[in-house]
Amino acid sequence: MAASIGAGLPVSNIEGLMIVDTGSGITEVAITSISFLAYWLRQSV
Repeated sequence: MAASIGAGLPVSNIEGLMIVDTGSGITEVAITSISFLAYWLRQSV
């Protein structure tokens, strides 16, 4: 959520957002809707 807000994404909209963070060895996926974290996954690759 903090990364979404920092990037200026409209986190309070009704439409959902999918945020993907691909890092060094770890990928994180978050799905948000109306300022609520609906789903989050952290996977080592």
